[in-house]
Order: sequence, then C-alpha cells, then structure tokens
Amino acid sequence: MNSEIVKYTDWLAYYFYQPIAYMVLKIIKNTTITPNQITFFSLILGVCGALFIFYDTKIALVLLNMSFVFDCLDGQMARYKKIFSVFGMFLDNVSDRIVESFYIVSISYYYHTTSYSIVVLALYFLYIYMSDMVIYSNVKYKPMNLNEKL
Repeated sequence: MNSEIVKYTDWLAYYFYQPIAYMVLKIIKNTTITPNQITFFSLILGVCGALFIFYDTKIALVLLNMSFVFDCLDGQMARYKKIFSVFGMFLDNVSDRIVESFYIVSISYYYHTTSYSIVVLALYFLYIYMSDMVIYSNVKYKPMNLNEKL
C-alpha cells in the first residue's frame, strides 16, 4: 500500500474524539487487539446505541459517543502498529455508514417520520455509499505528524 495517507476529519473529531481515543491507545497499544477488531467493536457500540433510542436516549448518546471514540481509535491503532490494509479502510468506512444509517432510521422511526422521508434517507445513504466507494477506490495516503495523530 502507498505510504502517503490523506485523511480529513471534522473539527469535533479532531479536537474531542481523537484526543480521547489517543488516551485509550496509550492503554491498549501493546495488546494483541487489531484495528479491525476496534472497528467492529465501534460498529457494535453504534448499532446498540441506535437501538437504545427506543429505550433510553441517555444510554443511546453514551454508546454513540463511545462508538465515535473507537472509530477514531482504530485509525490511531493502525498507524501505531503500522497495520494498513484496503480491507481495514473499507471496513472502517462501511461501519461508519452502517452506524449512521441505524441512527437516522431509528430516530425517523421513533418520531414516526413518513415513508417519504425514509425513501429520501435511503437515497441519501445510497449516494453516500457510492461516493465513498469512488473516493476510497484510489485514496492517497501521507504520514501524519504528531499533532495530527493527537
């Protein structure tokens, strides 16, 4: 794989979730946990959080935020252990879209959104999946400096 990684993130992840993920990385960096296992755990947290919308929104928000932290952590672990793969990048991206889909559909269903809204959401996610496939099909990577890793 190319050694140059170009990856962009939003300001909330950059200033809030990434630093928390870095603290967790310092604790688990010498374990046998792989970045893909972290991605899968983030997916489980996110889906469970979306389902908790129907029972307790506070727990749903906690699980969603934990999912975001672990979503940042998988990339940090991959960079720390120098374990990069196209499959890992694809898994990370698809798991993000699955969690987003579960949350939007759960919220829409919980608030009894019309079926027209569900169709619009489905088309939106189809567009997101297709654009992600195009974006990640020929991704360029560059090493991140220490501040970007934090």
